[in-house]
Amino acid sequence: MAAFSQTLNFADLKRRPMASRVSKVNISPQNGAIFEPGGNIQISLPQMSSSYACLDQAYLRFKVKAVGEAAHLDHSAYSLISRVDTTSSSAVIDSCSNYGVYMSYLLDSGMGAASAKDWGAICLGMGGDDENTHLGAPLSKTVPKTMCLPFMTGLFNSSKQIPLDTGAPLTFTFHLQDAANALIASVHAAQPTGYVITDVEFCTYVTTLSADSQALLDQSVAGIGYNVIFEATSNTTAHKEAAQTQVISNLGFRYSALSRVSVIHRVNSNANKFGQLSISNRSSAKLSSASLILGGLSVPQRPIRCGDGDFAEILSETLLSWGVLGSQDHQLGFCGVTRAADGLEGTHVNRYALEDAKYADDKDAAFAATYAAENGTFGFSIDTDLIKSGASSDGIYSGTSTLATTTQSRLTYSGASTDDQTIDYFANYTCILSMDSVSRGFMVSV
Repeated sequence: MAAFSQTLNFADLKRRPMASRVSKVNISPQNGAIFEPGGNIQISLPQMSSSYACLDQAYLRFKVKAVGEAAHLDHSAYSLISRVDTTSSSAVIDSCSNYGVYMSYLLDSGMGAASAKDWGAICLGMGGDDENTHLGAPLSKTVPKTMCLPFMTGLFNSSKQIPLDTGAPLTFTFHLQDAANALIASVHAAQPTGYVITDVEFCTYVTTLSADSQALLDQSVAGIGYNVIFEATSNTTAHKEAAQTQVISNLGFRYSALSRVSVIHRVNSNANKFGQLSISNRSSAKLSSASLILGGLSVPQRPIRCGDGDFAEILSETLLSWGVLGSQDHQLGFCGVTRAADGLEGTHVNRYALEDAKYADDKDAAFAATYAAENGTFGFSIDTDLIKSGASSDGIYSGTSTLATTTQSRLTYSGASTDDQTIDYFANYTCILSMDSVSRGFMVSV
């Protein structure tokens, strides 16, 4: 059947939206005004008739300063957040632990050096050094620095707006990280004792429909309710002894549509130290192959190979899992031109391959800035979609069901790693958030 090219389809015109208005809403925390390590920030969306929040364009604005002595953030201001929970009444919609660790990996997976030193430095708390993106912005103990953090997980990545005319509002709880994990001391001999966050606002845009428009929308969803599809993230951890050359972990991921699993290794001895990059310094751990075991079957069928200086396959599989393999526009922050360990400018070092991802002795931000080659960036993702496609949506989701199966990972190593490792596993899976048009209550299907 013949058809005109889209460039000649003059009848295909954009249409005006239904009668509505858009307003910016700044929401203050419901549990205080000053926040410190170990606490949490609770934000509840307003309950507004005929209104919908655009969460994929929302951000958390706040000011932060160091306590005791000056410090730098670990990679970005996301390191201040240890967990993000989304709840409605007593129901948990989404929860992601080790949030700062995951966001460090996402920034490396999708932000190049150019963005890191402008948008990242101005808004996200990154340091602005395109040769060492893992050293975050400096924090004064007197003058607070303003951050504006968008979120890329859970309901924040949904393309649908979230109904606000609900029986119980959605609440986001941002749990704050311990200071020794979130910060690195500016000077080794003068370590901070914490940080303080003030002037918190959750900023989002809200669309409010006219009465007639809302009536038409209610009529269009009658019998099915309001359904929002989004990609949720969950986390579990495992431990690797230095001498182990194989680790098989039971992951406990049971979802109807598992899209991918991301794997990160961190040196245990980096944790809870102001002299290390505890969140972002990632190790390759002498990994030689990786696969998932879903119901006894290997995914992929042949394990992904890496190590001995060859990381081409595992990085290609990572890009494939995010739908950007072959993209000419996508940028990465894994390697770049990085200062060598001897401090020489412009020497290229593959930080993605770094195994001994720690400083020999507890150091400080000045050391981290000079010896960027000792800041590892390794991490990878395994795709579990049944249909391989690019990042553009074709109206389906095709993750593998793991509801009735056992989900495991199998990691093999070419030899003993230098240190014991913590292994973080992050699962991305499809969720459906539903709101009944009569009771106005939320429920989630995984």
